[in-house]
Amino acid sequence: MMYLINFGAGENTSSEAIGKLDAGVKALGNWSSRIPNTWLLETRLNAAQIRDRLKQFVSDENGDRIFIARISQNWAGRNMGPNFPEWLKRREFGTFAPAQTVQ
Repeated sequence: MMYLINFGAGENTSSEAIGKLDAGVKALGNWSSRIPNTWLLETRLNAAQIRDRLKQFVSDENGDRIFIARISQNWAGRNMGPNFPEWLKRREFGTFAPAQTVQ
């Protein structure tokens, strides 16, 4: 499945800490990072499991933030670099259940 991971660095977050997070994301599966502090990740983990694996790199004291969301094949981009569309088309997005109606 494909996930979008976005990291908001706090005021005192070092580039070294961001580098460790980057390595942590890359260890979880196929990835692409074409926008600073943002990754696309293909993994069998769910969003909570990804968060739990990466929380060691996110500092509450610095005010770091991390957001993880599963994405579908309904995507668009611009100026994402060579071969990006082909890379993303080869990824496994899984299937999504139909939306539930709230009554």
